[in-house]
Amino acid sequence: MTHDSNGIHGWLGWCPHAPVMHTAQAVPPVAPAATRQAAGPGSGSGGAAPGRIREGIALAADSVTSVFRDRGLLVFMALFGIAILALVAGEAYLLVHTEVDAPFLVTLQAGSVTLILNCLLFPFQLIFLSALTIIFAALIQYRLRENSPAPLTIRESFAATGPHVLTLEFLAVLMSLAGTFLFAVFTQTQFFGKIIFGIDMTLFYLPYAYYFPDQFTMAIWFSAHLVVIAAIEFLIVICAVPFIVRKDAGLVTALAASFRFMKRMWAEILGGLLLCGAVILVTTVVALVIGQSPLLLNHDYDFFLQASRGKILMMAACYGFVFACGVLLAAGLAALGIAVADLNTLATTGQVRAQPDAGKNTAAEVAQ
Repeated sequence: MTHDSNGIHGWLGWCPHAPVMHTAQAVPPVAPAATRQAAGPGSGSGGAAPGRIREGIALAADSVTSVFRDRGLLVFMALFGIAILALVAGEAYLLVHTEVDAPFLVTLQAGSVTLILNCLLFPFQLIFLSALTIIFAALIQYRLRENSPAPLTIRESFAATGPHVLTLEFLAVLMSLAGTFLFAVFTQTQFFGKIIFGIDMTLFYLPYAYYFPDQFTMAIWFSAHLVVIAAIEFLIVICAVPFIVRKDAGLVTALAASFRFMKRMWAEILGGLLLCGAVILVTTVVALVIGQSPLLLNHDYDFFLQASRGKILMMAACYGFVFACGVLLAAGLAALGIAVADLNTLATTGQVRAQPDAGKNTAAEVAQ
């Protein structure tokens, strides 16, 4: 073989077996379908905020689709759904027994503001938030080890969470205490009360479409308020969970680390929140159409009362929407756990976790 200029040109220019073409870096056995560098400050696309926000949107979208690609993740979604149903049942119990259990009502006076705390609300919130926190921690364990040489089963994920239960319970206690107080503030103060009442009346209030006992309807509404409060609390502290289960950090250390983490990855988190906001916006539009249906029908309440006209239709629309929101919430909690785990991996390793396409030899594609 001659190494003249023509030979070299031909060798490097068109021959598919040229040695130079095989000096690329080693490819892992299972390569990610799309490798994205960490978009933290000073890394990834120059640390540019728009690129990092797009990274967060892509990561959140992948988290949503992952819920329905993995049967194990569907199990976690079902567990979140059971926890939500338990909260509704507990709230129904509270509504029935509040007057009987009057000694559990505590009055707080702050100037001209009077708040009545239902102490029974605390244990129910604690049970709900404890369940959410432990399921969430197990989901993170499951996700972080999914592509490792020794992936965890669902049972093993909960077992791996066992050593951290005490710290997770302390976190749930703090959220429950805050939630009990915030529930009284949001539902009993004039400022927040008007806002919540306005939202309820505008989005989803059909007094002629609910035909179940009042306790059932009220339980759904109060549970929805509790879930919103829990979601706000969860979003504030949820990034602490990976530090608890991965670093075995104490509660204070984990919370401090999570705030530093959120400060560093603010753009990616914002991207995920934008996608979440889009889903909430679509859901709100549907709720607005249902909630304003009396106005759209020129206040023809016979439509809501007569089975031959719209009673059955509106019952299906109202309670079908409530059920759909419950399913969406359970799926959203599962997607949130995946997103937090993947975001933690992105910040730690500089790459999004491997997501090979089914039926494709991704390593061969990258090698080519």
